[in-house]
Amino acid sequence: MAQDYYELLQVHPRAESEAIRAAYNRLQTLYDPSRLEGAADELVLIARKKLAAIEAAYSVLSDPQQRAAYDRTLTAPAPAASEPSDIAPTTAVEQPLPDYRPLPPASRTERPKRFQHEPIQNTLPTRSNVATITAVISGLTLAVVVATLVITNWGTLSTLGQPVPAIVTPTESPADQYEADIARAKQAVEQNPNDAQLWTTYANLLYDSAQIVRENMPDSTLYQQRLPRWLEASGAYSKILELEPGNAVALADKGTSLCYYGAGVGDQNFVEEGLRNVREAATARPDDPLVQLNLGNCLISSLPPQTNEAIEIWQKVLKIAPVDSPIAQRARELIDQYQKKS
Repeated sequence: MAQDYYELLQVHPRAESEAIRAAYNRLQTLYDPSRLEGAADELVLIARKKLAAIEAAYSVLSDPQQRAAYDRTLTAPAPAASEPSDIAPTTAVEQPLPDYRPLPPASRTERPKRFQHEPIQNTLPTRSNVATITAVISGLTLAVVVATLVITNWGTLSTLGQPVPAIVTPTESPADQYEADIARAKQAVEQNPNDAQLWTTYANLLYDSAQIVRENMPDSTLYQQRLPRWLEASGAYSKILELEPGNAVALADKGTSLCYYGAGVGDQNFVEEGLRNVREAATARPDDPLVQLNLGNCLISSLPPQTNEAIEIWQKVLKIAPVDSPIAQRARELIDQYQKKS
């Protein structure tokens, strides 16, 4: 089977054209053979083959007609099995399936000190809550829902205070803790495309899976690989806004996703669009501390950074958020961090 063009470009099958173009530009730079000057010929050859595959995928997905035709091949039913024949079939070489198992533990070789196993956003009220999400998106029986409510100790579950054997094996790396839930959430929105709550679940999981790496490993290769996920999250929040046009929280989250993506790829057009979205949401929800917190995050993402205004926004957050809340704690951290730089 030919390689999936969407998988090759690391974009969602429903990604918009600008997301596909951004992913292509990033991968084109990443696999540019000129970057391997002086390297072994084998490495240069691999880079050229990879770049050729990327170019082929982009040539199809960047053309609306070709992309539509390609999408039809993805959803086309498999051909019916042929009638038995007396002629022995030739032996086919079985192609290995992709290996989706999690990577082995990093053994502290690629995680900085003070690595936080959960993103700061994960404790906030409008981000994903895996405990409640699984029950919403899966449509499972009560027994399975209860068993998947709380994952603890990387391999045991706690139900009604009693540990039980794990049904779902968590990934070794905290950075990958959302991957299984993202797959389930994606399946849920594909089956129920008009359910705003399911889209919220999916968008928040995408957001958190990128945010945990941004918070702890912003300069890592993994974060570069996760950057397109901000666009996927933005697209999911856009779907929420189609279903709920007045959802200011979704608008703020969409804008923040665009700000983070633009900052990550160095494209201020995304940052400016995201900042417009978050400003609009902040105007509609002036007393929402999370929306205001994210407005400051977008202001810092712009070039040049709008540090003074961001600090004023975060100081406002301290006035409207509960004193001991994660939002207030994060606002204080950001104020301390950027006051030292200003």
